[in-house]
Amino acid sequence: MSIQTLYDDIYERLEKDHQSVLDVLQISPLNAEEKEKAERMELALQTAKDIFENLMSPGTTMKIVHAKASLTIEIKE
Repeated sequence: MSIQTLYDDIYERLEKDHQSVLDVLQISPLNAEEKEKAERMELALQTAKDIFENLMSPGTTMKIVHAKASLTIEIKE
């Protein structure tokens, strides 16, 4: 399996899982604990997608802004 094929497979799974979580958040009645877990999953999956989509080289920083949080990722040299 090539790196590109592996990359594409992982990205497609991230997209599918992210959409599943978004669907659950929109259509399912959730208690407070379930909603918190779903929101954490959504943030984690969106962040993973953002990292996959943006090439980062050593010495760079990426800030990801989300509705409920912002994350800064720094790639050390």
